[in-house]
Amino acid sequence: MGFIIQLQRRAIEKFNDYPKTPWPETIFGKDDVSFFLTNGKIFCYGVSKGFGTCSDIHGMDVAVFGFIKPNKSTIPKNDVRPAELKKCSYAVYLWPYGVVPVKSKEKIDPNQHDPEEPERVVELLNYVDHEYCHCSLKNGEINWIQVKLERTGLISTYIQM
Repeated sequence: MGFIIQLQRRAIEKFNDYPKTPWPETIFGKDDVSFFLTNGKIFCYGVSKGFGTCSDIHGMDVAVFGFIKPNKSTIPKNDVRPAELKKCSYAVYLWPYGVVPVKSKEKIDPNQHDPEEPERVVELLNYVDHEYCHCSLKNGEINWIQVKLERTGLISTYIQM
């Protein structure tokens, strides 16, 4: 199991040298947080921790997002605490089906793209903005924060074992 996490972590760490727009730590307080891309809601799958043998860059946590809502049959529900998100250096989007974009008639390196191996893709996300939301109900009120992220187009691939 550790090997699968290690391959994904190595792909995530490749973004360390790219400029990123981090979110302000102050948005993660006691209110619930929801995340959105320009084309809809995304879900936080968890935090890739920067420690142990799975990580080359220790002390650098990264938030991992996707568009499939976590449940028992797809992605396990992972309650991410706001304190964990505060410490994240950046965020990535886990592509749902792992298809590597190749233009028609584009020459690929056969040593990098094995048709028998299921390649997975992660994409760097940037923080855009956030908004405090409030809703009054009969029984009280609900407060939450909507965080807007954008895709950068910078991708990294890894083989899912």
